[in-house]
Amino acid sequence: MPDWQNKGDFLKTVKSVGPGVWTTVDRALSYPTRVISDLPTMRNFYAHKAERSATSARRLAAHYGITGVKSPHELLCSPPTPRSDVLINEWLADLLAILNLMP
Repeated sequence: MPDWQNKGDFLKTVKSVGPGVWTTVDRALSYPTRVISDLPTMRNFYAHKAERSATSARRLAAHYGITGVKSPHELLCSPPTPRSDVLINEWLADLLAILNLMP
């Protein structure tokens, strides 16, 4: 079974299933965002709510220029620098853009 979080594994699977769509899928997954790599970290926090997963989630703040975050909830509700919308809305917009680029 492919590792769906690994872009290379995912693209190999897509290429073997339908090589005609590979270029489009590769372009969609090359969208300049961290959401695909950061979403599993947040998912682990919400699934387990352990201190270790909370620490990992809080560490994501540095990638977005967000300071003073005390919880993963606050991270999702804070606007990344220099943006004005909160991170969760930015992630949703990025995911929508990726899906719109898919065949």
